[in-house]
Amino acid sequence: MADSMTSNLWLLDSAGVKRALGRGFFTTGFKFSDYAADGDQAVLLDGRGVEIVTFTGSGADADTTKSQPLTYEFHEPTWINGLNIATLDSGKIQVVIV
Repeated sequence: MADSMTSNLWLLDSAGVKRALGRGFFTTGFKFSDYAADGDQAVLLDGRGVEIVTFTGSGADADTTKSQPLTYEFHEPTWINGLNIATLDSGKIQVVIV
């Protein structure tokens, strides 16, 4: 599957810059799911390279659809100025756009 950023609920499954600095968005949070093994990581940075969140998978199953989803939520919609998925060992990132 390729990254899908054309509708609300972005589904991202590859590392790299998703939004350049200056092309920000409001979000209520991020979810890391469908990772393959315990210890798999997803590291999200803003457009300036500042860490937003690092997810580390745990509770993975041989059937990756059973991996425990990990969430990072903001108390209110938050402006993110650019997005770079610096590391994505496996799985996908979901982003809710508001």
